[in-house]
Amino acid sequence: MKINYEQLYQFEDPINKAFRVGSIEEKDTKNSLHLLRGEFKPDSIIPFRYYMGNSKPSSIIWSGMFDVIIKKSVAEILKENGITGYRLYEVIVYGKAMEKYDNYYGLSITGRCNTKDYYRSKLVYLGSANVPYLKGVYFVNDYWDGSDFFVEEPDEKGNFTARIYVSQKVVSLFKKYKVQNIKFEKLSESTSMLRSIQIGKQYKLPPELRNMK
Repeated sequence: MKINYEQLYQFEDPINKAFRVGSIEEKDTKNSLHLLRGEFKPDSIIPFRYYMGNSKPSSIIWSGMFDVIIKKSVAEILKENGITGYRLYEVIVYGKAMEKYDNYYGLSITGRCNTKDYYRSKLVYLGSANVPYLKGVYFVNDYWDGSDFFVEEPDEKGNFTARIYVSQKVVSLFKKYKVQNIKFEKLSESTSMLRSIQIGKQYKLPPELRNMK
């Protein structure tokens, strides 16, 4: 499949003062990343409790871990419009005073793409300090299974991320229905600090960038 990176986006936490939750059960906290990536299926309803932020939940709730929780109305939008690459799991959300919000679902991502291809990203210098960044997200061999929600497969060393990607269709729907508490960044415009990649994934970089200051 030929990929148009201008029509793919990162699905991101806007990092604001919105209502946030944390898993109540320790076992759910440990499974948080695998649950997000669709690698773990809970066998019971997962309870989440208010953690910080505003007192009322938004259409999308982010947790202190990797969990993403969506309102029933958002889940219905996804289903009615044939959005692919995800499945839902049952949750109960408790507020600051332990009031119950039961019209939410947890979101697991089942769509997949290949790992990032840093050889194709462009080196740019940003800010007054001219800090080096890599601009543009591309996937090795342009592999993406075509799902509307997707995450990266583990790389050659078995490392994987919690980064969620979505299609233009998802972005258009969320904007049309004014879904709150979400940020989208076009992959062609996405930037990552070179230093952070050198620390965690130096082996993925072109040789000339692996030790660049």
